[in-house]
Amino acid sequence: MDEMEDETKGLQLVEWFKMHLMPSKMSNDKMKDLDVQHQLPTGKTVVDVFADFLRYLYKCAREYIIGARTNGASLWNSVKDHVEIVLTHPNGWEGSQQGKLRESAVLAGLVPDTTAGHERIHLLSEGEASLHFCVDAGMTSEFTDGTGVIIIDAGGGTIDLSSYLFTRVSPINVEESAAAECAMEGSTRVNTRATKMFRSKFANAGNFGTDIYIKVMTDAFDKGTKPTFKDPSEKSFIRFGGLSDHSEQFGIRNGRFSVKGTEIAKLFEPAISATLTAVRRQKAAAANPPTFAFLVGGFAASKYLADRLSKELKSLGITLSRPDHHAQKAVAIGAVSHYIEHYVSARVARFTFGTETIVPFDPSDPEHRSRRSKVVPSALRFPAIPDAFGSLIKKYTPSIHLRLISVYQ
Repeated sequence: MDEMEDETKGLQLVEWFKMHLMPSKMSNDKMKDLDVQHQLPTGKTVVDVFADFLRYLYKCAREYIIGARTNGASLWNSVKDHVEIVLTHPNGWEGSQQGKLRESAVLAGLVPDTTAGHERIHLLSEGEASLHFCVDAGMTSEFTDGTGVIIIDAGGGTIDLSSYLFTRVSPINVEESAAAECAMEGSTRVNTRATKMFRSKFANAGNFGTDIYIKVMTDAFDKGTKPTFKDPSEKSFIRFGGLSDHSEQFGIRNGRFSVKGTEIAKLFEPAISATLTAVRRQKAAAANPPTFAFLVGGFAASKYLADRLSKELKSLGITLSRPDHHAQKAVAIGAVSHYIEHYVSARVARFTFGTETIVPFDPSDPEHRSRRSKVVPSALRFPAIPDAFGSLIKKYTPSIHLRLISVYQ
C-alpha cells in the first residue's frame, strides 16, 4: 500500500467524469453521492477533462497506426487531415451536452476549429450504436419483418434503452418505436454503493478504513466479485490484499473478507429496478411491442444482472440475449458500423418542436380571452394573438423522417 501511495502522490484520480455532463434533470440526486475520484480536478471543467482524454486516445491511435505497419508513417500522413470522428453519448444527452462534446473534440485538436473541421465530427447515441453491433454480430438473423427489439446498453455510467421495429429485414430497415431512455444506474453506481458498504463495515478498523484501502477493496469488488456474483444465498469473498492483511475482529483473513450474498444483491437492485421500469415504459409506448431484448455493454458481463433481467423480462413476454463476445466494445464497434451504413430510418421525437407564430383570436377559448389585451390585426385581416407557439412536431410522435416545412408570410 505504501508503494501505491508513493506512485499516486500529487496526482488526482478522475473516473467517470462524463457523468458531469448529464442533464440536470437526470443527475441532481445521483451526483450528490459520487465518490471523491468522480470529482473534477480543481481549475478544470468537464470540457477540459474530456479534451485531455480525447487527446490521449487520439495520440494512442496515431502511434498504433504508425507503429503497426512498415509504411505506417506515410499511411498516417495521407489520412490525418481527413479523419472522421464518431463520438457516442448516452441516450439522455441533449443539445447542450452534445455541444460540449463537440467543443472538447475541437479543444483536443482532433479536428481544426473550422466549418470543415466541425463537419468531420459525428455524434451518435450509444443505443443506436449498440443496435448496429447486434445486427452485425448476427443476433437479428432470425428476425422477420415486424419484429420488435429493445437494446439494453448497460455501461459504466448509464444504462441506455432503445426500442426498434424491424420493418424490413432484407435489406434491413429499422424504425425507432419508442423514445430512447437513459438511467444513471450503470456499473459505477454499484461500485459507489459497495464503497459506502465497505466504509461502514471498516469505519473503526484502523488502516483498513482509510481511503487507499477502501479503494483497493472497491477495485477488487469491481474486477472479481461484481462480474462473477450469481447467487444471493451464497457468501461472496472480496480478495483485496496479501497474507499480512489480517484482522480477526473485522473478519479479514489473508487479505480477504466475506460479505453475505443478500448484501451484494442489494447493491444491484437499483440498477435492475430502473432497467425493468424503463423496459415496461418502452413496451407500453411501442405500437408493436418488442419480443426480444439484447443486453450489451461492460455491465452486461454481470451474470447476476443478466439472470435477473432474463427472468423478469420473460414474464413480460420478452426473450433476453447477450452477444457471445465483445459486449463491452459494442458501442465502439457499432459506431464504426453506423458511419458506414445507417439502419435506422425513422426516430421518435424526444421533444415538441415548433416556432413562434400568431394564432387567430378565438373568443370562445378562455386562454384566448385572458390575452384579449394582446390581440392585434393580422396581415390576413383577422384579429390574432402574437407570440404564440406553433407546434410542428409533437413530443413522442413516432416515425419522424426528414420533413421540409414551408412557412408563408
